Amino acid sequence: MRLGYSTWGMPRVSIQQAILRLAAIGYDGIELTALPGYSTALETLAAAARAKIRGLLGEQELELPAIAAYSSLLATEVNEHETN
Repeated sequence: MRLGYSTWGMPRVSIQQAILRLAAIGYDGIELTALPGYSTALETLAAAARAKIRGLLGEQELELPAIAAYSSLLATEVNEHETN
């Protein structure tokens, strides 16, 4: 069995710290949360940042099986609901 961890519970932890901690604990993979307010928010992940993350994952032998970017399906405003 292989175990992964989602960074959902680590919004302000740098991705470098998260990767190093999770690898040290013994996880096999990591799911990055790409929402605003997270250290891996989509709007902050330029090509260089993505390459750095990929390198860190490789160095620590962690897989990246998923990216979390949740949207509410219960939005009450029509425009927000359509966007989600």
